[in-house]
Amino acid sequence: MVIVAAVDDTTDVDSVSEGRTLAGAFNEELHVVHVRDREEVEAASGGTETVLEGAESDAADIASEVTDDFVPVGRIGDPAQELVSYTNSIDARYLVVGGRKQTPIGKALFGSVTQSVLLSTEIPVVTVPAE
Repeated sequence: MVIVAAVDDTTDVDSVSEGRTLAGAFNEELHVVHVRDREEVEAASGGTETVLEGAESDAADIASEVTDDFVPVGRIGDPAQELVSYTNSIDARYLVVGGRKQTPIGKALFGSVTQSVLLSTEIPVVTVPAE
């Protein structure tokens, strides 16, 4: 099985750190996933391949701040759908996602991607709140 840590930007090093901790505890491989949306494909001059490579590169850049033992993964599409699809395709043990600072009401709902993931997956999801 695999531990998946989802990253969006450089503030997501906490999700990678938590993913690394889980991967070590369960002796599992860590996959760090960054999803870019379809609009970026349309705006990119290199098309899908360039955007996919960029997403994988972003995942690697963020994860390398925390660990050097990971597999970077780039995906294109709706972040929540792509994360759930990817975790299902590799039979992941856990999915680690970051939270966002929000208003008091928003805190109860997490972020839109986190909320969608929580409602759409059957594997355990670990949420790491933003500092």
